[in-house]
Amino acid sequence: MKLRIGLPIFWFSDLINRPEGFEESYPKQVLKAAEIGFQHIEFVLNTHYFLRNPSQLFTKECVQELMALKKEHNLTFSVHLPFWSVDPSSHIDRIRKATVEEMSYLIENTLDLEPTTYVLHATGEFAAEVNSMKLSPEQKNALINFFAKNSRHFVKLLVENLSQIGVPSKKIALESVKFPFKYSIELAKEFDTSLCIDVGHILAGYPGDVDLKEAFELSKHRVSEVHVHDVIKKMENGRLYVKDHSPIGSGTLNFHEVLDFLEEANFCGPLVLELKFEDAANSLKIIFG
Repeated sequence: MKLRIGLPIFWFSDLINRPEGFEESYPKQVLKAAEIGFQHIEFVLNTHYFLRNPSQLFTKECVQELMALKKEHNLTFSVHLPFWSVDPSSHIDRIRKATVEEMSYLIENTLDLEPTTYVLHATGEFAAEVNSMKLSPEQKNALINFFAKNSRHFVKLLVENLSQIGVPSKKIALESVKFPFKYSIELAKEFDTSLCIDVGHILAGYPGDVDLKEAFELSKHRVSEVHVHDVIKKMENGRLYVKDHSPIGSGTLNFHEVLDFLEEANFCGPLVLELKFEDAANSLKIIFG
């Protein structure tokens, strides 16, 4: 099985910490990643707003440099749409519609990069907090169904918008996030989208009572991207502490088991190590041991 292993460009902690040699240049970051062996690049549009020049990725010059690097190093690209300051499952119609407009704008302005997929969180931060709220099971279920209905309206409108500019629904990959995974499956089937399995999120229990094997079986042939990061779980002061987006080898992740699931699913798409640059580079060394 030949997988394309990738990493995100401009992960938030890299932007905040600005490690030695850090440069606010997409082409330079992509070249650095390619030179150490990464074959896929995920552009994280959650953080491009924090750059001194947020529109850098959309300029003709930047796109030309990136496409030249893509050809020279045999790379593939994907785009992770933002999930901060937007809300696809908002109970306020104008916020939800504004989120559709922003997502549509970002997709249209990155088409020249020829992304394999656009990764999307189909629910927002409010919906993600439902399970941690002190509510009865009936109240939680009512809220979950409410947010799921709002998310459906969002995905429907986004898919309709994209069809007008020639972007097929399969280009959208709904990620397994802090919301019951069954709703992602339902949306993917109804609107014929793809799926993004986030292994770390599932290990952390974010998408509900679903394990990795079940997630891949339920997703069938819809998986267009996989995110991998380790998860640290430990008891602290009588409470379970969970930290995702940790380096490979630091937590509960069985990477070889993940590879087995991917092989069973005949998956050859991008496997993205969703970590800051240094951790992704070190994790790549561990993987190739």
